[in-house]
Amino acid sequence: MELNSEIYSKMIAIDWFRHSGSELPSDFPFPVQRISTLSDAVNSALGHMWQDVRTEAQGDMTGHLARRHADAYASWNSLARESRQRMQKDVMPRVNDRLTQICANALSETVLLDLNRIAIYTAYANKFRGIPDFFRKLLAVYEWGYLPCGWNGCITFWPEGQLIVY
Repeated sequence: MELNSEIYSKMIAIDWFRHSGSELPSDFPFPVQRISTLSDAVNSALGHMWQDVRTEAQGDMTGHLARRHADAYASWNSLARESRQRMQKDVMPRVNDRLTQICANALSETVLLDLNRIAIYTAYANKFRGIPDFFRKLLAVYEWGYLPCGWNGCITFWPEGQLIVY
């Protein structure tokens, strides 16, 4: 398994958080719930529910890979390390500059974790069909200039619910 270098180029080109706090466009690609204040977004993004949801989503992805593509799944840890290094070097400086501008520095590690999972998802999704698409949706939120920061739903009924964006 190899990382897809295009995902890093795509992330470098994102105009990070340009619409955060703004109304959502009517043509947003899937239903989301908007949160209107930065302080609420930060609290939600750092909360246990959001951490749990992203962990569930990663578990869905790793479970799918372990069951259906065990040989490729064996590369997960090395891909994650390699991706994190590349993300910190190539993508996070721009992300962190923008987080500083919007006074949301506390979210740097949270965003880094999202972006790393997105890169890993992309590597596997480009090779295999049927991988749960939660991280594709997170990428779309970032590409549209918003910050994914929470989940409106009960973790017991995962994956029923909606992303919360700022």
